[in-house]
Amino acid sequence: MLWRRFSIYLRREVAKRAGLTQRDFPNVARVSFAKVAEYQKRGAVHFHAVIRIDGPEGGHSAPPNWATAELLTDAIGAAAAKATVTGPVVDGRAHAFAFGRQLDIRPIRSADFNGSSELTERAVAACIAKYATKGAETATGTLDRPIKFLDELAYARITDHARRMIRTA
Repeated sequence: MLWRRFSIYLRREVAKRAGLTQRDFPNVARVSFAKVAEYQKRGAVHFHAVIRIDGPEGGHSAPPNWATAELLTDAIGAAAAKATVTGPVVDGRAHAFAFGRQLDIRPIRSADFNGSSELTERAVAACIAKYATKGAETATGTLDRPIKFLDELAYARITDHARRMIRTA
């Protein structure tokens, strides 16, 4: 839900910076992304995402001239600051979900992947997949299969912390 809210705000922020209305934006450009949520050892989750501006037909059309890395970086920062989701009330205290203070935005260039190789969709997918596959393993230890019943956790060779996280999820 937090990512959904972020992506809505991101499209609005890009349109605003381009001098477009929200209604006109889809006729001129499209925001595309690939993301993964990575579990950290302490149980927190953070996102790794590749976000780009394409033309109105997506990756098959060139982005508009105004679609710069600087414009997108600025829009991402603004959208992340605005995106919040109301959470549950626990013990009389309301909770909310939002992005943290650490936001690391870097333009991706083809040299970032393999020297001077072309920046292909495959190279970007491989980069994202690296985080997708390492995240859950770090948080949950050696649990490498789905469980059908919570009783199975008693026999799993995992930490108490991981056991509590899985039970909560």
